[in-house]
Amino acid sequence: MFAKLLKYDMKRTMRVGLPLIIAALIIIFVGFSSGLFYCFTEDLMYADFWSESDSSIDSDFDSSEDEEDTFGDKILMVFAIIFGVTLTLIMLLSNLLSSLCSIGLPILVTVMFIIVLVNFYSSLITDEGYLTFTLPVKTGSLLFSKFLNGAFWNLTLTAICLVGVIIIRAPGFIYSLASTLKHIEISDIKVLFDVLGMMFNFNEGINPISFIIFIILAFLLAIITILAQQSFYFFTIFLGGVVAKKHKLLAGAGFSVLGYVIYYLIEQLLAWVVMICCFTPLIFVKDLGGVLTTNLVFLIINLILAFSIVILVVAGIGFFLITHLLAKRKLNLP
Repeated sequence: MFAKLLKYDMKRTMRVGLPLIIAALIIIFVGFSSGLFYCFTEDLMYADFWSESDSSIDSDFDSSEDEEDTFGDKILMVFAIIFGVTLTLIMLLSNLLSSLCSIGLPILVTVMFIIVLVNFYSSLITDEGYLTFTLPVKTGSLLFSKFLNGAFWNLTLTAICLVGVIIIRAPGFIYSLASTLKHIEISDIKVLFDVLGMMFNFNEGINPISFIIFIILAFLLAIITILAQQSFYFFTIFLGGVVAKKHKLLAGAGFSVLGYVIYYLIEQLLAWVVMICCFTPLIFVKDLGGVLTTNLVFLIINLILAFSIVILVVAGIGFFLITHLLAKRKLNLP
């Protein structure tokens, strides 16, 4: 029965989730195309033939200072001005479109998150809750189905949009990198690789294992943060339905805002306490050297990330258990 319930929740959210994913893919394609077009236009703007044509025109002017400009030279100059202004406008529009696409992707993630919360509210807090709680499924299974459904759509769309932002910004980054490499000698590139090799040397540089652990922990922290926030908002919405007999949606929204402020303050307080406790010993440590200090800082950051993950997991599970306790007693139903 749990599988059927999860399938029903997935289909219900798919009505909005799938169009949002399609919209995200379209935005990514448009943003990537506009980024490519911007790079192509910029490369065309600073092409070498402009300098060649300018030098030819200048030489004509130098050789015939006392002669009037020919009609062809005037047409060429007008064409060059119009062409340059047109390319500039195209570059501005392409850059603006790319920026709008980068902004639009996080908006889609927010919309998806709100849709998940609305489905949770409508299926458990409104009159539909009468039918939902009559199903031959345990209360924990009901909540867990909603949680898994929301986690799937939120994480999927977040991952797509995060990769999409990278894809949209990739043409400009690659173009800037290629432009920079044109002015760098081969010897400079060799020196750069030598420096990177020294930095990530097991014996004398930054420990690459610590760097890999940092990336993994940062990735896990992003996922756990989304899940913990989802569990937190499920709790506040259900609490609003329990406390208020009327205007339950407004009560849930109010508890969400108030709870988020309190939750954010506690999170920031814990973060500052952990950072102070971890980084204070560095003040009293002397003569460690740059590499050893960097490795120590990486270790401290990894510890902070691991501690944050543990706190968020405990908080997320706690909010889910409290919501389960309230739902099991059906306190949201009059």
